[in-house]
This record gives sequence, structure tokens and C-alpha cells, in this order.
Amino acid sequence: MDEERKLPDTNVMLEDPPVTEAETEAPATTDLTETMEPVPETQPPAEEESPTDHSSTEPAPPNLFRRIVRTALYRILPTIFVVTAVLVYAVLAVTSFAETEFTVTRVLRTMLGEFTGGAENVRFTETSPIFENENTVTLPSETGTEESPATPTQPSETITEQEPSAAITPEPDFPIYRLDMSSRTENALGLVNETPYEVDLNALSEAERAVPTYDELTETYGSGAPVVLILHTHATESYADTYADEFRSQNSANNVTAVGKIVADRLTENGIGVIHCTDLFDYPDFTMAYYNAALAIKKYIADYPSISYIIDIHRDSILSDEGYVSPVTELNGRPAAQMMFVVGTDHGGSGHTGWRDNLALAARLQKSLHSECSTLMRDINLRSASFNEQYTAGSLLVEIGSCASAIEEVKTSAEQFADHFVKEILG
Repeated sequence: MDEERKLPDTNVMLEDPPVTEAETEAPATTDLTETMEPVPETQPPAEEESPTDHSSTEPAPPNLFRRIVRTALYRILPTIFVVTAVLVYAVLAVTSFAETEFTVTRVLRTMLGEFTGGAENVRFTETSPIFENENTVTLPSETGTEESPATPTQPSETITEQEPSAAITPEPDFPIYRLDMSSRTENALGLVNETPYEVDLNALSEAERAVPTYDELTETYGSGAPVVLILHTHATESYADTYADEFRSQNSANNVTAVGKIVADRLTENGIGVIHCTDLFDYPDFTMAYYNAALAIKKYIADYPSISYIIDIHRDSILSDEGYVSPVTELNGRPAAQMMFVVGTDHGGSGHTGWRDNLALAARLQKSLHSECSTLMRDINLRSASFNEQYTAGSLLVEIGSCASAIEEVKTSAEQFADHFVKEILG
């Protein structure tokens, strides 16, 4: 309330109690203390405080400064730090998207990839495994009215769609269209570049090799020492005959490990020491595939320091509006699945500073394979993530065919790759 109350007057004199009639008639000698009632001692009323506004007259509480300091230390400064860190981290992550399409999944994968050595180590399962493959390509519709943006694995302008043959349908609603997706550049040295790096594939194809010749390696490590490690980060990837199982199989006769065996056997026939790892790094947890593969690679290198080449064999998955696409050509009168080299870099933060050596190897093999079959190779794909290629100067990821390819066509191409790879190793 605004009305002020007056304080009671405390300066009140205590008066003697009035004399009664009985007291006046009493003799003088009478002891009044025996007949009079005791007089209670009165106390001055307690002083009441008036509520007044001290905001303008009293100083701030002594602990106010302490509260301000505590708030700054425990709330404001940590908040500023977190916000700054997130902003810096976001900028670093966004730089991994040079000239590529922004999607929520892609952003999350790239940002989380900063903690795991590259976005390839992060997966988000939204549908069946066929859609988890980061190399999935969506082709333009047959009518050409809609144009798909260039993708990491194949730009739309390099895809020439042949007249589709009769759709092969192992299962209902599973049309397969056979397309020529080969590189259209000279010596097939086309590049789908998903990084900000500028490279000259022609110059790299003529560069001095980073890996010693096989004779030089055997002089250092002895005859019979393994020089090549073949593995499959996504070992359960399989082909058209496993459509019912979403193009995945643990059976080594149906998945990409069967293709790796073709390459390993051909190298062995030529006297080159090779280790073929058939571990299912993507089973049961697909998201841990690259992490599991990296652990295996490090162990193999520690046990066999002679390993100078690491070949990671995959198959692609390509979609069009009409269904699954089989990139195919003809090789020596036989249908053969088209191939693509995927080369990782350090742009995603993995520390893979030697990626140009890997790219030079891919360029030399690309030219060599193209010289025998001009439609066998798709453009080389340069990526921001490392794909575990940082462990040797001779590391490559090879995509042979797609989920819609027949495994016989894939094996035909694998034989061709192995023959040219032998020439590269022998020098």
C-alpha cells in the first residue's frame, strides 16, 4: 500500500494507579503491600517497521557481484564457446560439399564424418540396403523432360542411353535396363570431381610411379612376400540374382568376394603374392563397415609390411525412373560390366595427403584398360572422403558393375582388370 503508517509515540510517562476508597480509609500504619493488588508492569509497545522502498537509497546486496561473475563463468562463457565451436565446425563440414547437392542426410554424414575420418564411415539407414549405398545414381527419365543433377559417381551429360533391350525380370517389378555409361573423354581420362582440387589426369597418367616395381619389392621383402591385399568393405554386396534379398548375400559365390577371387587367382597365376580378405565387414552392422575394414588393413600391413597395393572391390547401385540400371559393354564378344575407379582425398579431413599417388595409379590403369576396350571404363570419381585409401600409395576402390549386373558379366570385367593390374605391378 502507498499510505504510510505513523509510528506510535514511545515517550509515554507511566502514571501511578488511582487510589481507591478503601485505600484512603486505611490506617497509616497499614502495610499497603499486603492489601494492594500487584500492579502489572507495563512495557512500551513494540516498534513496527514501516515498509519503505530501499531500491534507491540502499546499496546492492554484497553477493550481487558474485552472482554476476558466477553467471558469466558458468552460463554465458560456455554458451559462447559452444556456439562458436558449432559455427566453426559447421563451416568445416560445409566445405566438404563443394559443388554438390545439399541434403539433410548428406550434411549429417559429412559433419559426423569429421569424427570418424570421413563421411564414408557414417550411414543412415532409411530404407533397404540398396538405398544406403552412397554411390547410388539416379538417371534422367527416358523422355528427357526431367534432368537429374550431376552425381558423385556419374555426371548426367556423360551418360548415353542405348535402346534398352528387353527388360530382364528375375522377379516381378524388377526391370533391368542395359546402358552404356562409359567415359567419353580421350583415353577415358574423364573425372567426376567432388572436391575443390584441380587435377590434370593426363599429367598424372605420365607421372613417375609411387610404388616400386615388383622386382624391387621382392628384392626388399623376399620372393613370395604378399604385395597386394584385396578386400571388400561391403562384402555382402551382390548382383541381380539376389534381388529378393535386396541385392545382399553372405554367400561368397554370389557376392563381391567371388569377384575378388577372380582377381586374386589371376595375380597368383602371374607369380604375384596376394592376400584376399573375404571378411564381411558390413555384416551385421553396415554402418561399421569402413571402420572394421580399417582395423583389418592396419593389422595386415603390420603383419605384412610388403603390402604395397590395396584393392577394395565393390559393385555400384544405379537407379533410373524405369528401374535398376546395368552398365554394360561388350568385351571380346562377351557382355562385360563397366567399371569405375573411386579415389579418395583429404578434403573430408582424413589426413590422406598422398591421394595424388592413388589418382595417378587410377589414371594409368584407366588408360591401359581403355586401350583394349574403349567402352569398358566409366569416368574416374574423385571424392572428399578417404575410403581407407590412405594406407598405401597403391590403394584403389573399384566399382565393377552394379546391383543389376549379371555376375558372369562382372567376372568377365574382373579378369580384364586383373590382367592390366598385373602389368602395372610388374612395371
